[in-house]
Amino acid sequence: MLELALSYEFRYLLAWLIVELHEKDSQTGIAFLT
Repeated sequence: MLELALSYEFRYLLAWLIVELHEKDSQTGIAFLT
C-alpha cells in the first residue's frame, strides 16, 4: 500500500518536472523525454 502511494507521488512529481521543463524550453523537454 505504501509502495503504491510512493509510486503515485513519484509519477506526479515526474510529470510536473516534465511540464516545468516544457514551459521553460520545449527543446529541453523533448530531449528529456527521449
